Amino acid sequence: MYEKVKKIYYDRELYIIGALDCFGVPHTPDNVESKSYIDMVSEELTLNGIYVNYVNMHSIGCNKTWSLKKIIDSDYQKQEYYNLNYLQSKKAVNTKNVFPFPMSPNFLERYYSNTDNPNLKVTSHYTDAINPIFFYSCGQMNMHHYMKMGTHDISKVIPQMLFHFNQNFKKTICDVKEMIDYLISLNPTVKIYVFGVYPMFQSYAIRKILLPIYRYANIEVKKLCDSYSNVFFVDVIDNINFVAKDDCHPNYLGQCNMKKKVLKMLNY
Repeated sequence: MYEKVKKIYYDRELYIIGALDCFGVPHTPDNVESKSYIDMVSEELTLNGIYVNYVNMHSIGCNKTWSLKKIIDSDYQKQEYYNLNYLQSKKAVNTKNVFPFPMSPNFLERYYSNTDNPNLKVTSHYTDAINPIFFYSCGQMNMHHYMKMGTHDISKVIPQMLFHFNQNFKKTICDVKEMIDYLISLNPTVKIYVFGVYPMFQSYAIRKILLPIYRYANIEVKKLCDSYSNVFFVDVIDNINFVAKDDCHPNYLGQCNMKKKVLKMLNY
């Protein structure tokens, strides 16, 4: 099995970063071990003899492309990043109008205990890494920002999506392209896996109504990915079936689904 994976990575060491939006924040109550798809991918590869050093920058403190760029430019040590994100998460959890959904009470302690290589400078290591991998979700929160709608305000979601989608989605695609270009400029050997979008709303009825719009969005995101030789589209539209109860984030099965998609694309 290692020989098969070796053809892709060329080395036993692999550096993975995941970032933007909250795809990889496994805070939902059903995810009792607080494992994200990145944790799961790392475990699978490690079992097959590959040393994986990874940083999970998916977070509620880094939900827009300009926030992500600021964090990348800051070149935090891994421990500094997790400390910063822990404080942001803790503040958000305690503010009902920011993060009102139930979660595992042990989420913060479990999730932010991942401090392997605590002194590693995240961006510096990315810049110097041989064939790093970047898992990137494509700016759904940018789109919500441009629409000036509360992410979970159902009364505003449908009219904003139906009548103002195109103009705001075009702005979002420009942001995503700019971020992809920036990541490549820092390390041209990177392989970027861009996750598509799906309606992350707690109401199943709303998700079904908006599904055609998100399918169209994925077509455009895939076109963007296909214009690069080292950027690949990950279709997770079926995560519409894995939104946590009383929440809008991927539940445990949603994290597992993303793990499965990623491993398949890595030819694992």
